[in-house]
Amino acid sequence: MKRTTMLSLVLGLILIGTIACGTQETAKAGSAKPEDILKLLPVESQGVFFVDIHRAMQTDLANKMIKEDDNYEEYMKFVEASGINPEEDIFYVAVGLLSGGLGGKQEGAAVVNLRYDKDKALAMIEEKVEGEIATEDYNGITVYSAEADDDEVFFAFLDASNVVIGNSGSVQSCIDVMQKTKDNVFKNEALAGVLDRADKGTIFWGAMLVPKEDMAKAAEGNPQLKPLQNMNALVLNFDHKNAMVIVKIKAEGNDPDANKQIADMLNGLKAMGAMMIPPDKPELNDLLNSVTVSHAADHVMIDASIPDEVLQKLKAELPTQEKEEK
Repeated sequence: MKRTTMLSLVLGLILIGTIACGTQETAKAGSAKPEDILKLLPVESQGVFFVDIHRAMQTDLANKMIKEDDNYEEYMKFVEASGINPEEDIFYVAVGLLSGGLGGKQEGAAVVNLRYDKDKALAMIEEKVEGEIATEDYNGITVYSAEADDDEVFFAFLDASNVVIGNSGSVQSCIDVMQKTKDNVFKNEALAGVLDRADKGTIFWGAMLVPKEDMAKAAEGNPQLKPLQNMNALVLNFDHKNAMVIVKIKAEGNDPDANKQIADMLNGLKAMGAMMIPPDKPELNDLLNSVTVSHAADHVMIDASIPDEVLQKLKAELPTQEKEEK
């Protein structure tokens, strides 16, 4: 066989393999768009959470908190052992909740978009987990599993830029999506409208359907919580601007009276919390004052603009509190 013919055959096989596996070049770490990562989540997802890790790590607040943290030395050991520097190499995390609702055990998958060295990552995981890492083949992709915190965690290296972590079924679902044998989350008609209402330009956002049965359980035995049964979706956004963490949490429901009752209940809890704050903890008062609760015919909204300095003061208090508890 001529050399040029052999070269053409090899290139052709590579191309066929790429198409068959559904590898998405647009999901390459460093150049992928958020939508490219979301397309790896399965259609049965009932909720989606998305974090722009790269942007978050570039904020002064994150940089300061990492370097001043008591565990900074451990953080640097992780960087050295894994070959992954979160500030430079991790770009996005997309989480799809598949089941479990608000009250039960959540099942789902997290797709992490990053630059990584597979051998280094595996070596670090083997060192950290108890027992051996088990492996199984699923449609040509190795799925790993290990015991962690009395639970079994599954993960797979989807390609050179994306790793999926979750329970067995959710990891397999993401592989199916990548290989184009299953639809992605954008084909979920019930969730699509909620996804559209999330501000995807923020550092962290979430959109989820709220199962009616969860709200009914929450209201059982407590009439004050009955208005929660009106809630059918949640949209969350967290961002960082002008040295402030900006929070917007929108609970959607179509009963205006129930929405007012929920807002009144939250404002009442806020007032009670303010009365319980010790005089020597003014940062807690600042935190509460940054929060506002409002309502409209189709939603309840929680807004907060929390200055970085307030969060830093609260964080500075944590070690002291931990020592007191001990």
